[in-house]
Amino acid sequence: MILLLVVAWLSFLITMWIIPRLIKGLVHRKMVVRDYYKERGTEIPSKGGLVLLFTCVFTITIIPLIVYATRNTFHYANLDFFNTPYFVEINVYITLVLLAFGIFGMFDDYLDIGRLIKTSFPLLFAIPLIMAIDPHYLSIPLYGQLDLHDTIFWIITYRAIFRFMIIPVYILVTSNLTNMHSGFNGLSSGTSLLVLWTLIFKAFADGSSGDIVAIGAFGGGLLALWLYNRYPAKIFEGNTGSLMIGASIGICIVVKGYLLAGFVMLIPHTINFLMWVYWRLRFKMEPENPKYKPIKFGWMRNDGTLWVPNPLTLKWVLPYYFRLNEPQAVYAMYALTAVFCLIGLFIPY
Repeated sequence: MILLLVVAWLSFLITMWIIPRLIKGLVHRKMVVRDYYKERGTEIPSKGGLVLLFTCVFTITIIPLIVYATRNTFHYANLDFFNTPYFVEINVYITLVLLAFGIFGMFDDYLDIGRLIKTSFPLLFAIPLIMAIDPHYLSIPLYGQLDLHDTIFWIITYRAIFRFMIIPVYILVTSNLTNMHSGFNGLSSGTSLLVLWTLIFKAFADGSSGDIVAIGAFGGGLLALWLYNRYPAKIFEGNTGSLMIGASIGICIVVKGYLLAGFVMLIPHTINFLMWVYWRLRFKMEPENPKYKPIKFGWMRNDGTLWVPNPLTLKWVLPYYFRLNEPQAVYAMYALTAVFCLIGLFIPY
């Protein structure tokens, strides 16, 4: 855990140093988008996820230097573990998967790839983790851990299902859930930060955080990005950032085997998705009804509160029925996410 925190802190500092310079460069090149919940004409740089691409990879590549430089200061309990093939392999593969999602998101930012490709093609990005993760046991509710070496049946079925279905699907789903649960300053980055660091803390409490050091590096960079993305936002994460952020949550869940706990923590994201599906179905049934028109943004009233067209996404429910400003709506989503993160923290699998 010490190494994870050192790496996260270094990633945080690097990201904090880069972001102001990135903002300046993006503004200079007019790579900005409108912030719909501010006064007209407010435009914000939209490619903040680029910094996560760089800082995560840079920090992971210098882990050997970090371990060597800090070995006498922190007295790592198991220094030999950092030299094992598994430690190197799993963290390199995690980084590769994050890079794949980030680059894919960058293409989507510039080319608008389309929802169908976005919800299917990234299944291939999980191949490195399919190769690296080998589940040796299955956690069964109310039973405990079932050793998969006990029977050929479990080895053939569960391992195959976990490797080739659960791993890629879980990562893909969390990536898209995070991408969809956005729209307000700091909403996506803040709720994801809560989920990701709850998962990291859970791994620390279980005494097994060495295989997610790369996630710690990403989590440190995400914290820095959130500080610039929260209200009033100075930069947006873009699809580059949101897809990477969601993928980091999915990766952490499958690497640690927290499938049920991760599902519980992501219940608000799942509800948001189901509300979106209902919205689209109602639009197909009643295309003339203005309530169901596919509107992506609302706007800000003269008194600073939010106007939203309907209560059919989670973030719009409270602003639709109550006069809330943008920070209040986002804090409500933080509180809801925190409740489910706390519940998931006590679920062992």
